[in-house]
Parts: sequence; C-alpha cells; structure tokens
Amino acid sequence: MAVVVSVLATHWLWPAAVHPPLPVAGSVMDHFWSPVLKGQAPVLLSASYVPVYGPKELWKTEASGSRDLVLLPDQFVGGGDLAATASLAAMLTEMGRPYQLKIGNQTTFSDLRGTPAILVGYAYTRWQELSHDFRYYFDIQQAPFGVTDRGQPTAWVLRNLDADRHTPEDYAIVSRVLDPDTQAMLVEAAGITQYGTEAAAALITDPPALAAALAQAPAGWENRNLQLVLHVRVIANTPAQTSVVASYFWPAPRRAQARH
Repeated sequence: MAVVVSVLATHWLWPAAVHPPLPVAGSVMDHFWSPVLKGQAPVLLSASYVPVYGPKELWKTEASGSRDLVLLPDQFVGGGDLAATASLAAMLTEMGRPYQLKIGNQTTFSDLRGTPAILVGYAYTRWQELSHDFRYYFDIQQAPFGVTDRGQPTAWVLRNLDADRHTPEDYAIVSRVLDPDTQAMLVEAAGITQYGTEAAAALITDPPALAAALAQAPAGWENRNLQLVLHVRVIANTPAQTSVVASYFWPAPRRAQARH
C-alpha cells in the first residue's frame, strides 16, 4: 500500500529529545530492555521509509489537469516514525549504549543476524513480513485495517480512517522477541498509522507508562517473548492516551551455542 500525495517541498523538524531516566536494576525498564542490551554490540535502530506517490513533473499546477504519478519508495519517513526514532535514540544515548541508525533499505535481514535490533515503522512498511510469525500482527490487505489474532479478525480495527490517514484512534503492537532465525533480540514498535508508532515508542521509553502496561504480566515475563496490543486515542493529530487491550507471553527459544 502506498500514500498518494503531491509534494512541492518538505521540511522536517527533529523533535526535541526527551531523556528518560536510566533504568534501575530490577526495574520494569531494566527487565524489558536488559535482554536487548546484553553484550557490547551496537544496537541496530532502524526506521522504514513510507512509500509515497508524487507527480512526475512538479512544476505543473493543479489547474493543468491530471499528471502521471511516480512511486517514491525511499524519500520520506513518517512524522510519527521520526518522533519514535528520536525517543528511542535518546533513551539509548541516556543509557550510554552505542547504536547504529539505519533507514529503509539500508537495513537488510542479514543485518539482524546476531545483532539486537529495534525496528520502527508503519504497519505497511517492510517489517510486516517479520511480524506475521507472531500471534498479533496487522491486517492491512482489506478495510477496515486492524489487528489479527493468529490470522483471525479482531474488534481492534480502524473504522474511521480517512483517506488522508487521519484518524481519531489507532492500534499499535509492541513485540520483544528472541528471533529463532536471527538468534538475536528484536523489538518492534509499529502502529497501523504513524500515531500508533509514536505512541508505542513513547510507552517503551517511559518508565511509569511501561510499568503500568506490564503491571499484570505473569511472573518471569522478563525472560519470555512478549507482545502488547495498544489502543491509542488521537487528539488534534497527536497520540494522547494509550492503553493495553491485549498481551501475550511465551517461552523464548534457547540461543544457539556459538561455535569455536
């Protein structure tokens, strides 16, 4: 799926970084992030491009009639993805953990082998291929877009999503998984739209919000794979309130022993 727009000029302002406090040993933040931050390897922080269509000839005016459109697959990053990436980068910096930032096709699946990664992106970006192996993932093949439970429809759908992708609500999924194929920890924060992506990243970088989201987690959750399904209320094009509507925890596979 791609977004159709006519773009003459685009100006991005990097949002002011919010520095969360360092995780305290034994805290929810520490339990959530310590499996990802083990070792000394830099964390891969990756955001996806949003596919956009633009006119082939930008100098033509709207009054000149229809214009051919061309796909711009690697030119734009969503505003919510940008804010999410900034929050995660600020958190890693505050923790003193080195990270490598990559965008779009700069990240390959081979980059994920043996490297802890945080993937940020809309539901319809390239990372949807990874999430289809999880219990919860997005179905964006037919309207209304929503969250599936093992491939089955749920009530968590966007019934009021405008053609310009404005919506009064969104759904997001946070996944923290030891991937059996890459043998590395993977954190994915994605919404159906950019609002959910921004809200998901805000939750996992904010100690009180994360503690509230995991207050009912089962004992030993820190050593298990997990998914959180979030409902996000959107006010004035800004994620305003986030709540957990579903969670799932399951045993993580054992890491393969390194060969010498």
